[in-house]
This record gives sequence, structure tokens and C-alpha cells, in this order.
Amino acid sequence: SPALPAWTGPPPLPSANIQTVNHAFAPGEKLTYNISWSTIIDAGVAVMEVKAGKTKDGKPTYEFVSTTHSVGVLELVYPVRDHVISIVDAGELYSLSFDLREHHGKKTRSRHTDFDPAKGTARDVVNEDPPETFPVPPRVQDALSSLYYVRTLPDFTVGKTIVVNVHDSGKNWAVDI
Repeated sequence: SPALPAWTGPPPLPSANIQTVNHAFAPGEKLTYNISWSTIIDAGVAVMEVKAGKTKDGKPTYEFVSTTHSVGVLELVYPVRDHVISIVDAGELYSLSFDLREHHGKKTRSRHTDFDPAKGTARDVVNEDPPETFPVPPRVQDALSSLYYVRTLPDFTVGKTIVVNVHDSGKNWAVDI
């Protein structure tokens, strides 16, 4: 598949991400997926959940939690454990934080991002590396929240491209959906 366009300097304005109202999901939603190769070999289970939360100052949030683990033969050969938490402002539907913990075989990786919408920045910490701060566009999404954000858009039409601004791994991506 073609590479996604990325920008590293100041984000383009206006933002591709519009303010929208959520009628698509609610706390308590839980989606469970069985992962397999060619429907023959069971490889894992992925679970995506929506939970209610609050910021330190009491503002309502959504907490999107995604967990994945290997099963069967894959578990014996190459165990996988992924845990992702995305916290989003419940009223405005933009990312506040993103936390990723991956365990693939003997390799582990962590990444944490704090978003500051007022400053238009994201502060990324990867593993034990020093933090880095990046400019981000307004209403930016993270890799997980973008899946939920798209569900809230009012004009989701087959054949019509939607652009979503996503910050992931130290880069801002204009993702075409």
C-alpha cells in the first residue's frame, strides 16, 4: 500500500478534523475479534472497549481500550500481548493521551503521548528515550481514537474521501479514509 503523507513542520490549517457530535458509541461498548490465518489457524483475540472517565479537573472523557493476545500455536511460538489506551475529550472528541504497551515474542516497546490542545502540541515518550514535543493540528486524533472519531462523522459516504489528522510515532499524518 502507498505511504501516507506526513508533515513534520507546523501543522496545516485549517484542520481536517471537524467538530462532531457522538451518536456512534457509548461507554459499555465492547467489540471482540477472533484473529486467524486463512480461517484455519487461530492466532489471537482482540478486544476494543469504550469506558467513561474524567480528567483531573473533572471533564468527561472516553477511554478507548484495545487489548490483543495470541492464542494456540502462535502463543507457544511467538506470544503477543498488546495493550493500548486512548483518552479523548468526550465533548470535543480530540485526543488527550495515548498509551501503548507491546510485547511481541521477546521484544517489548512502549510509547506514551500527552496532547495539549491549548498549545497545539503532543509530547511523545518512546521506551526510555527522552521526551520529544511536536506541533499538532487542532482536534488531532491518535491511532486508536481515529477509528472511533470516524464513526461520528455525519457525511460518511461510500466513495467520498475523508481526511483525518492523526499524530502517531512522532509524526502527523493526513490519513485518507
